[in-house]
Amino acid sequence: MLPLLVVLFACVVINGSTNTDSDPDTNGSKLASIEDHPYIVSLRGKREDPNEVPCMGCIISDNLILTTANCAERFETHTRVIKSGSADRRKGAREHTIAEKYPHQDYNSTDLSHNIALIRVVGRFNLPDEPILVNYNPEYSDTGVKGVVAGWGKINSGTWMDELYESNVNIFRGGIFPALGSGRIIDDSFYVVDPDRENSTCYGDGAPFIVEYKNVTYLAGFLTQRTQNCNADTDSAAGTITGERTSIEDFPYIVSFYNGSKDPKQSPCIGSIVSRNLVLTTAYCAAKFETNTKVIRSGSNDRKTGGRMHTIAMKYLHEDYNSTTLNHNIALIRVVEKFDDPDKPIVVNYNPEQSNVGNKGVVAGWGKINSENWMDGLYESNVNIISDEIFRTSAPHAVLDHFFYVKDSDPKNSTCYGDGAPFVVEEKNMSYIAGFLTQRTRDCERTSIGIFIDLSRYYNWIVGHF
Repeated sequence: MLPLLVVLFACVVINGSTNTDSDPDTNGSKLASIEDHPYIVSLRGKREDPNEVPCMGCIISDNLILTTANCAERFETHTRVIKSGSADRRKGAREHTIAEKYPHQDYNSTDLSHNIALIRVVGRFNLPDEPILVNYNPEYSDTGVKGVVAGWGKINSGTWMDELYESNVNIFRGGIFPALGSGRIIDDSFYVVDPDRENSTCYGDGAPFIVEYKNVTYLAGFLTQRTQNCNADTDSAAGTITGERTSIEDFPYIVSFYNGSKDPKQSPCIGSIVSRNLVLTTAYCAAKFETNTKVIRSGSNDRKTGGRMHTIAMKYLHEDYNSTTLNHNIALIRVVEKFDDPDKPIVVNYNPEQSNVGNKGVVAGWGKINSENWMDGLYESNVNIISDEIFRTSAPHAVLDHFFYVKDSDPKNSTCYGDGAPFVVEEKNMSYIAGFLTQRTRDCERTSIGIFIDLSRYYNWIVGHF
């Protein structure tokens, strides 16, 4: 076993509740870039359950990663499960094979004491992957020291994010931990708390705790256990957008519009393929992008990477579109490169009964993580159409013609999706797009209500452009 001076840490959230049955907020304060953490790797098999705790590690030499012993146990030698160079834990830019594993000789799989291991990979890590220095100074784990935790964390009580996040945290030790964390004090460990009550530290196993000293970055510890209530309820009203992660294979007609911006606060634009060369979206989104620009991405769960890109040939905004009131907020976009399998058009609904109060459907797309930032991964929500009266009492908005209103069937989720997110209904094993999100209420995180355009009212206008 190679000698290492590493301190492990456990995580706890300080907030107004210790209800362990509640759903947490998102795990960190902001999206992170792999360029800022080039030493982080994910360990992931081909068929990982989305409810399974993610494993991660840190590159500490050109062929060694540091992680938890329980993560090292999960993966066999000679398996290619280590992914480096990607902020998405499912799609590593580079894959590496486990050559040898060195769990600590005193590791206890029951109480997780000495939960530390090294993994040697076949071959070597090369740039842009970079090793991080292991901390040797015990003062970097003293109470009050500030640092950053980065990795893949919890969306809700059962599901884990695929995107990389980071949280600013503070260390505390001993005394107050049992009262706050409902856990025992562990030798050779320290405890961190996110000072922002809206966030938690529910990251996956092996998430690094990083400190900086004189412009040098050090790995001072990694997450070895989560307290039972690390995802306890917070005072934040901003929940996650949806009930569950979904796949583009289930929604092969969804496209995203992406102009290269890395601003996580920029609301996404979404469209639906309705013919081999037409996309249905909001007029607001169509107005944002110029013709002859290659900004439409199909066939990808990630709105910023992968899939196939398409160029805008022509735009057809509704002739009565009002950019102030967003009335008649509908447009069609014709693309240069036609959509081919696996991209598939969806049928536009013509039946006004599909937008009746009480009808159920699914909304899918890219939505809000918190009150400011947006997800890159594709999600879906089960929703119900609500009455105008419920809408008036729940959301401070005027009732509009040619619209209907949906509410997530799970009150813990919201319908804060990007513009153009489709509302899809099924009838006789056929999927129809009955509407798309045209406006978000100002407090969609709290009300879980979205405003959708009723496509049955625009059916003739749409097919007139086919």
